Amino acid sequence: FRGKHVAINESYEKASQFLKTATNEDKDFLPAWIALAEVEAKLGNYNKALALIEIISNHRYFNPDSIDDMLVLKSKYLVGLNQLEEASLLIDQAINLSETSNDQSTLIDAITIKIQTHFNTGNINQKTVELLEKQILLHEKFMPDPYLMAISSYNLAATYHQLGQIDLAIKTINECIKLYTNTNNIRGIVVSKSLLSRLYKDKGDSGKALMVLESVDGLFGQIDGISEQQVYLQYKAENQIYYGLRNEATETIEKLHELNLKSNGLELKIVALGLSFELNQIHKDYQQSKMNAEQMHLILEKHPAGYPPIYKDLILTYEMFIAALTELPEKSRMIVNKNLVSNPNIKSFFEKEVRMIEAIILVKENKNIMAIEIYQDLLKEYVDANKIQDALYYAGYPLLDLLWENNKSEYIKTMSYLDEIATFKYPINKYKAQNLAFNKDFLNAYLTMVELKSKSNQFWTSKDQNLLEQYQEYTIH
Repeated sequence: FRGKHVAINESYEKASQFLKTATNEDKDFLPAWIALAEVEAKLGNYNKALALIEIISNHRYFNPDSIDDMLVLKSKYLVGLNQLEEASLLIDQAINLSETSNDQSTLIDAITIKIQTHFNTGNINQKTVELLEKQILLHEKFMPDPYLMAISSYNLAATYHQLGQIDLAIKTINECIKLYTNTNNIRGIVVSKSLLSRLYKDKGDSGKALMVLESVDGLFGQIDGISEQQVYLQYKAENQIYYGLRNEATETIEKLHELNLKSNGLELKIVALGLSFELNQIHKDYQQSKMNAEQMHLILEKHPAGYPPIYKDLILTYEMFIAALTELPEKSRMIVNKNLVSNPNIKSFFEKEVRMIEAIILVKENKNIMAIEIYQDLLKEYVDANKIQDALYYAGYPLLDLLWENNKSEYIKTMSYLDEIATFKYPINKYKAQNLAFNKDFLNAYLTMVELKSKSNQFWTSKDQNLLEQYQEYTIH
């Protein structure tokens, strides 16, 4: 009991020590063996956890009626190893067995794993929501445990997030935070607030997102567990990237690389490299982004497994994106066509990104009107999905760059619209200053740049400083 309590609320490492002591003192104490397997999995030791399940299943005191429980645990650890096909087969068996035997507790756990396979394959849809709603109803009726209900609420919030239902996700994750707070579950508070920060980031408010993370910064040091630490660090880095905190983001990404050394999977390494790619891309350091994409592609070649299958599509999308930015159009199209033929799922999982890549190539081919139409469509779709951050950085700002050269009246109209939806004003204010200077209003252009400098964080460049000084000189003359 002490080991389980420590695992839920404090440290997996401490829990492992308690449980190993218990199993050494009593080889026939199967609950301790099961709890130990769970703790090993939380520490990323999935092969150890699977080996422990085999020991338990073959133990002389093992109850055959508990086979559905073992199938659930085995499926969970196979998901951790990204052996999703085998995991799906076992979890379907577990669901059927638990429904037949009316074992509601195991059914709840089985549904959790089934949902995880949806996430790891990228196959998140209304069925995922229905599974979670069924699980929450089962909790309320048969197992009103605040800890387990919080897990279900977290997963439902994450599903709403993936489906673009951001306001529903925020409402649901706040309910989850209340459950974890009422039970003083430090790990749960950190993870759920990490997700809340990502939701605020999607709404375009990285400043608010970082405040949420700062509220649990002291608690983060009290938790372990690979997946929990990843969520916190990953979402922290994302918000630092889009808030202009380049140095801080680099430090956070480095911590993700260090965390990767404790795991026998490759997911963390890809996540960290993907964040570096975004960080370098947003600062227009395309050669560094290209190197990040090459590092990820090397993982594909050397390690065909060890990460969720959707990550392969993600890596190839990064490769296509940087090729569009750095290569001649002919080579870019060759890389894009090759990847789309070899991995057709990219078109569905990363449909918007594929169109974004097409727009970048069209600009290089001087087909600006076609590119403008793509960015305008993407802008509307991202805003409709409440993905404001993506709307700004991956559609709105590239659109303004094109409109500046092609349609000044549409530029002004779009700039005003983006100004309304943007919370972090640095990027949009650069465009406003540019337009003011174009209209010979150098004083307001200068004042805008002065204000900009005080709020830009590390987005401020030497080019920005030159513009500020140039506008100031014009005001004097």
